Amino acid sequence: MRLILSLFLVLILFGAGFSLAKEYSDFATPSELIIKKQIFPNSWQKLNGPFGGQGYTIRFDPSNSKKIIVTDSFVGIHISEDGGLTWKESNTGIDARTGGSGDSIPVFVVTIDPNNTQRFWCGVKNAMGVFLSQDGGMTWEHKDNGLPNGSEVEIRGLAVKPGDSNTIFAAGDLEEIGPFTGAFQRTEGIVYRTIDGGENWEKVLEGGNLFKDIIIDPNSPNTIYVASGFFDRHELENLEGVHKSTDGGNTWQKINSGIRNLYVTTIKFDPTNSNTIWGTTGMIPQFADSRETEDGGIIKSIDGGMTWAEIKRGRNSSGTQLYSALGISETDPNVIYASGFGLFTQSSDGGKTWIETGFGPRGTNAGHPIDIAVDPNDPNTVYVDSYVGGVFKSTDEGKTWVTNAFGYSGSEVSHVTVAPDNKKIFATSRTGIFLSEDKGINWTPVGIGDVGFDELFAVTPHPTDSNILLLGDGLNALGSIFRSIDGGMTWKTVFMLLQEHSPFVDATDITGPIAFTEIKFAKSNPNVVFAASVKHSLEHLQVDSIGHGLFKSIDAGKTWVKKNSGLTGFMNTWDVAIDPNDENIVYTVTNDSGIYKSTDGGENFTRLLNGLEDKTSFYSISINPTNSQIILAGSQDGEILRSLDAGNSWAKVLDFRNFDNINDIEFNPQNPNQAFAGATATGFYVSNDSGATWEQFNDGLTGRKIEDISVPQDGSAVYLTAYGGGVFRLPLVGGSLILTRQQVEIPSNAGIDGIDNALSDNDTDNPSEDDPNDTDQNNDLPFEVSGSALNGIIFGKKPSKNLLLIELIENSGVDQMKIKLSSNLPSQVLKIAPIEFSLNSTRNSKQVKLITKPAKKLIKTFGANLPSTLVLNIEGIVEGNTITSEVEIPISVEN
Repeated sequence: MRLILSLFLVLILFGAGFSLAKEYSDFATPSELIIKKQIFPNSWQKLNGPFGGQGYTIRFDPSNSKKIIVTDSFVGIHISEDGGLTWKESNTGIDARTGGSGDSIPVFVVTIDPNNTQRFWCGVKNAMGVFLSQDGGMTWEHKDNGLPNGSEVEIRGLAVKPGDSNTIFAAGDLEEIGPFTGAFQRTEGIVYRTIDGGENWEKVLEGGNLFKDIIIDPNSPNTIYVASGFFDRHELENLEGVHKSTDGGNTWQKINSGIRNLYVTTIKFDPTNSNTIWGTTGMIPQFADSRETEDGGIIKSIDGGMTWAEIKRGRNSSGTQLYSALGISETDPNVIYASGFGLFTQSSDGGKTWIETGFGPRGTNAGHPIDIAVDPNDPNTVYVDSYVGGVFKSTDEGKTWVTNAFGYSGSEVSHVTVAPDNKKIFATSRTGIFLSEDKGINWTPVGIGDVGFDELFAVTPHPTDSNILLLGDGLNALGSIFRSIDGGMTWKTVFMLLQEHSPFVDATDITGPIAFTEIKFAKSNPNVVFAASVKHSLEHLQVDSIGHGLFKSIDAGKTWVKKNSGLTGFMNTWDVAIDPNDENIVYTVTNDSGIYKSTDGGENFTRLLNGLEDKTSFYSISINPTNSQIILAGSQDGEILRSLDAGNSWAKVLDFRNFDNINDIEFNPQNPNQAFAGATATGFYVSNDSGATWEQFNDGLTGRKIEDISVPQDGSAVYLTAYGGGVFRLPLVGGSLILTRQQVEIPSNAGIDGIDNALSDNDTDNPSEDDPNDTDQNNDLPFEVSGSALNGIIFGKKPSKNLLLIELIENSGVDQMKIKLSSNLPSQVLKIAPIEFSLNSTRNSKQVKLITKPAKKLIKTFGANLPSTLVLNIEGIVEGNTITSEVEIPISVEN
């Protein structure tokens, strides 16, 4: 249940493998902890998804265009022999391991020897490692003598010299060592060279920022280029741009003439002319500094990098855009694809004009593109390897996307739950929310509505009404709860902790995201719901912010109030449990002040101490479903504690290692004596005596960093999420499932910035709940504007999303109208999405997002003359005639 907080819309933690609780990297093997007995007749089975992964590079085998090789910094290398339909793991011999449980196979990059396509090279992160395969990726061997060792080493780029398989270049970085501030270490760049096939390496270049892409001129093999910069890493010393060597790597020079943004994220040769080089630039907006490095572009050189021109800057709409991936068709070099978060763009005329679309299937967050590869035989077919999203394929130039997790999922799944009817399974991850209706074999993204690109955590079905579900996020720093009344197909925001004029605005001066870690319905009265939340600062591995604690709803999740009386410390509540027979008895656990209990429905909490005097850090708590006197709690110190008297006293029943967090504990509803626990470093445990004794069972688990556990009401199986490994299933009744391939195909893509994930009348016939903020702006107009944003928008320390609904009025006499939006604020301080759309009799409404940038940008733009009102200009075009309206929205600024 303990989630991994990574930031996407506020912070995108690329490559960090980062968690709120302290990770334990010096992990223990199972034999060091407990002797495992074969207590189940079946093993764990990895299911087909949900899709996702920390994708990094994608390569075609030059001798076989159906063979595709991808890398993932959680699950290593996977190879497809059928154009991406199915995948097989290819990690034999790659012994580099990272992560809290020591299971992650952290491969960053793979490259194929142009002189021998059976020879593959790969580089790993946070572990000493360059590896060579001489059998097409089937087996691997170490080749890293002379490379720096240590966990700070990351190899991000590899290139083999044409005509000389013994000469290889490795580019990468050394991460900052020791205490640091901010979301990431700063990095310095390194380039190493071997001239004896990897037996020995020597450093040939170092720089003030990491090096990533390294390419060798096929027509002049002593000419090498290396790009410096990655979109979520700051430089240790200075920006480097692009370096070039013309003597085989002995000497280097910077070649940055014409490059405006020196965060150069990609460089690639034109397939027909190696003097022509394409590249991309930019950085995540939340990490950008005074150099305005977030404003990326697509760059091109036609003279071997000596001068550069910016072919495309930002977006066609004049907004800024980070670009992080680029691909060029071999059969038609005029066809170029480029992408960054929320946008995919294509040119068919050599970069003169660009068509912009969204990236990834509808209803999902497809992540951040890292690499693009165009089918060697078809310029319309393009593959993208995406950080967070994994591998995607389009056969129509990026207009629509498909993905397939058959054999490959590195998804960072936070939560899994089975609906009470045992028919639907929901899972949340960094790629969104997914639904399976075949016991977890296949998954479909269902993030339609207000969810957008939010990364999601707690998801909970109503115990008696399978149409109602609640969903929590936190990574956009707004702390939202979403509600579905159609079985999870569409979602509406019912609570946003840090929205405009919120009574819950943070009073502390520590920034960071808020996450809803768990949401629980009371079984005795499902109108009562509790939500646990945590707040995280930007310091790595620290939950050191004063949080918001618990929230309660008495109307099945429609409205929420805070319930924290008696809670002390940071009030970061990781889990909540409600007595199955009495909704007034509530327990919650914190990671700094222990376990609390309320007997009056959350009005007052008392800390439980008997047996817990020296225990303060807990992540999970669970109540026996038939005997509420029995309670189990899991701690950060690798302990499970049990109470037999409703929390009055506690005794330790399992103790193995510090910092092996017990992230979740669940009872079997059909066999209440059976309980299951999942840990950060050592995997899965089972008890058959209500928690008195425990045994470990990891057979079949390829990842032991357990985040969440769910048991169906029929007790037929156990589902768990292994961070960076997707969802696993252990059958308790019957055998393993027969996995069938199902390609996930959505009719349209998510749209630019995911705007087509927004809810429309075509998505649901369910009536919307009453909105007290709905206002008819002008009864003479054929459209009306409503939504909470009309009350005002706030420019604060963090971006804020504000919602409006523009709706065509029924019986207005207008059947179709085109809408164009603009405002008195420039795009660098306020983003409107979408700015153009059409309404008609079948699609008669559109949700509009007003996204405010941080207040510092507003102040920088306007100085002392800050605007007090946002004037939203709405232009409606009907049969060639234009109708205009202005909506004034109050502005407030929080410094």
